[in-house]
Amino acid sequence: MTQEGEKGLKFGILCDSLKLQHWQALVIEKLISEGNTLALIILNKEETIQKPKGIRRLRAYPIKNFIFLFYYRFLLKPESKRMVTIEQWIKEAILLEEEARRVKKSYYFSEKAIETVKSSEVQFLLRFGFGIIKGDILHAAPYGIWSFHHDDPEIIRGVPSNFWEIVEDIPVNGAILQQLDESIDAGRILQQGWFATINHSWKSNLDQAYYGSISWPAQVCREIRYKGAGCLKNKTFPKPAPMRFAPSNLIMMKFLLKLWMNKVKFHFNELFRAEHWSIAFIETSINDFIENNFPTENLKWIHSKTRRQYYADPAGIYQNHQLKILCEHYDYKSAHGEISLFKINNNSAFYKPEKILLNESWHLAFPFIFEAESNFWCVPESAESNQLMLYRWDIEKEELIFEKILISDIQAVDPFIFYHHQKWWLMFTDKFKSNYSLHLWYAEDFRGPYFPHLNNPVKTDIRSSRPAGNIFYMDGRLMRPAQDCSVISGHRIAINEIIEISPSSFFEITKFFLDPPKLRQHFKGMHTLNTAGPYVIFDVKQHLFVWDNFKRMLSRKLRKIVGYKVKGKN
Repeated sequence: MTQEGEKGLKFGILCDSLKLQHWQALVIEKLISEGNTLALIILNKEETIQKPKGIRRLRAYPIKNFIFLFYYRFLLKPESKRMVTIEQWIKEAILLEEEARRVKKSYYFSEKAIETVKSSEVQFLLRFGFGIIKGDILHAAPYGIWSFHHDDPEIIRGVPSNFWEIVEDIPVNGAILQQLDESIDAGRILQQGWFATINHSWKSNLDQAYYGSISWPAQVCREIRYKGAGCLKNKTFPKPAPMRFAPSNLIMMKFLLKLWMNKVKFHFNELFRAEHWSIAFIETSINDFIENNFPTENLKWIHSKTRRQYYADPAGIYQNHQLKILCEHYDYKSAHGEISLFKINNNSAFYKPEKILLNESWHLAFPFIFEAESNFWCVPESAESNQLMLYRWDIEKEELIFEKILISDIQAVDPFIFYHHQKWWLMFTDKFKSNYSLHLWYAEDFRGPYFPHLNNPVKTDIRSSRPAGNIFYMDGRLMRPAQDCSVISGHRIAINEIIEISPSSFFEITKFFLDPPKLRQHFKGMHTLNTAGPYVIFDVKQHLFVWDNFKRMLSRKLRKIVGYKVKGKN
């Protein structure tokens, strides 16, 4: 740990006014809440250019982009871009009004501004204004100028943000926090994440990316404080894609039509295509299972008899040469999940639940099983209870016995625990960012106490964050199954190799993906993969019409419509 580890960093912001977009204000708020200090505000006082009037103004207006400009200004209005004042932070900071020299679209700062940055001892600047920045200001602060780019710059670069992914049917959009240099959009990537493209709502797509990245400057500060400035040198540089520009009227017309069609499809799917999961298992090793690409002729199945219910999230206990499967049992009528037990008999063709192991007032799912102290333990998902709980498997009674609350005031989704490098590691995603925001905790004993990783969330990636099952080894490498939710939730399983894991660092890479088996049922997803003794267990899903889901979703949509009308009248 460096000497800086006990104190925060000083930073400044570059902005065009003393009002920022809501997400930008949250970035500052997050930095300050973690002990960093806003010490400098450089305000853009660029001389106002007199706009032409009358006929000249009409001739200068970009008619070819009229639909985009009108829609963006008057109709879009994402919550993340709502303007809020930052006056509450002005008193504690130096305020400098800067009239930077502008060359075309680039800004060059005065010697006074550069000297002010140095004398204020800020360690980095956040760019929330001024456009393209060049010159000595880039190196005035020790850690440079940090800037957000809300797209994956290797796929989409330019304007507008999070737009072209919808136009071009790209299922994932990204965002980066980068350290600026003289080359446009080619600076060192300090933090990066990927989100599922919300193709029926540009507004929601923007809000997801902007709000999903607000913690990134604070996370980089944590790295610097506890690892030293050298950690930034290990960051990579992007290979920028060709530049995009404001869409033409023709593109906007196609975009609006596509948006409408996607919205119809979205509501249709919510009403008429409910998820219906089934469980499959096979007696084979995990390595053979993966290498042989699903020997489907040997699969055995656990199905629900009705569409209204399903079984999912299977985990196994192999005991006395018998496989016991614990899983989520979900009922669409009650919209509630409980944990059920199946006993597997190799002579059976159909399996029915032996009994209900856990049934609470909150939703239960993902009963993760691990071994410790010559016993089996279970950590089910219980996010709605705001607690993470540990249960012990009673071998004689075949029941789950409550042991203790591992963590309170937490909404952990799909949690799992494993032992590695003399520590117990706990991973999960949080309820409100359940498909892309991975959190890591650690403990000396599996019963706790657990401590959060220095830099949570350790990963932001819709393609490979959300846990899908237990850790396994392949050719001596530590592999972690995760859900790829980029196309739909639970689309397929990503197999990640954990390269580095410690209380202050985490790094993994996705090695390959597992798609659901190709059978006549036309399975559309797969989101749990576990092993138990000589067995591999997983689940797959279809989309079916379920009357109880239809009623619930229709009621929710009607209430939302009525709510909008009431709000509009008020």
